[in-house]
Amino acid sequence: MNLQKNEAADTDIVFGPLCDVAKLLRGYIPCGKVALIADGESNFPAVQTIRAALKGFECFCVVAGEGDNASGLFSLPDDVRAAIAVGKGAFCAARYFCTLRGAYCIVVPDHADLSAAFENPVRLFVSGGFSRYPADAPDAVYCDLSRIGSYDAAYGKLCLCALSAFDCEAHSVFAGGGDASAPYHRFFEDAVRLADFTGQNFQRELLSLSADLALFLSRRKKRTAAEIFSRLLCKKCGCTGGSAALFSFCYLLERYRHFFQAAKPRAFYVPDYARRIRIAAAYAGEDERALFLKNKVPTAKRTDALAEVFTESRAVFCRKAQSVAVYTERVKSGLYALGAKAPAIDAVRAHEAFSAAAELSDMLSVPALMRDFGLLT
Repeated sequence: MNLQKNEAADTDIVFGPLCDVAKLLRGYIPCGKVALIADGESNFPAVQTIRAALKGFECFCVVAGEGDNASGLFSLPDDVRAAIAVGKGAFCAARYFCTLRGAYCIVVPDHADLSAAFENPVRLFVSGGFSRYPADAPDAVYCDLSRIGSYDAAYGKLCLCALSAFDCEAHSVFAGGGDASAPYHRFFEDAVRLADFTGQNFQRELLSLSADLALFLSRRKKRTAAEIFSRLLCKKCGCTGGSAALFSFCYLLERYRHFFQAAKPRAFYVPDYARRIRIAAAYAGEDERALFLKNKVPTAKRTDALAEVFTESRAVFCRKAQSVAVYTERVKSGLYALGAKAPAIDAVRAHEAFSAAAELSDMLSVPALMRDFGLLT
């Protein structure tokens, strides 16, 4: 069993065979009641392996996957002292349960994308409907490398940080305030560096970086247009995470680069903001009122000022886009090698997601600038 500490959280990232989860648990509690939570039948064998290793513990086996009623967990005895969640679909429910019960939480992933291990708040079905609830990060992420089914989604999210950095830089220049792009740049640099790793070194490094990125995004709260665009492709176009990231990287880089190279803001053009918000809310299943409150309509004077800044800064942003573009083939070959496939997304569906990202993003991102300049119809 190999243990390391996540850089930014009190979460242990542990590598070892599945049966050694028991050793990790005994480091937290020597005995007592434990909930073993699987997200579906495919993870039952793993749960049985863990249960067989937990001699001296009283185990309660539960199924609680995505969409299942999480309130059923609270019928477990009050003195359950720990929960082990197997499969990412069980992570959110287990973390919420352990947060309210004050219990230890160990998550055992079957994919390298660890978003569900750190997102906060979590979306759960409780008491007849979906809502969001606070949930602490797990005490440990236990990784049996023989069980990790895919790595493309995790690697794709690291690569997409290059475009999120672009969004943050645009927001800093056009909206003012601090530049939040530095962490995104570092994650992208890590993605490029990972291409030199092989075998278990690659797997361990990627899982650790996936945990760091997931925690960073859970704490940052503000969503970039690049992140939202990739999520919308998964939700609306049926893409898997790695394939969505692959398409997003190439599509967004090209649109961002073309915007700063050739765009001409349309003077005196005023977008129909109310209509755009209604369309974006319906498309993404978001609350329309919340989007109205979040999106501020710029004055004519403000739009003119943005156009001036655009003229002054476009050459800088063109150079930034080119500095990312030199890694395009490396990103594509890395994702293809991990099993990602180029999704069949036509221009209309891609534009729908891109247009919605302007309203859904929490910052003045590149799509939002295009909208304000009358170039996103």
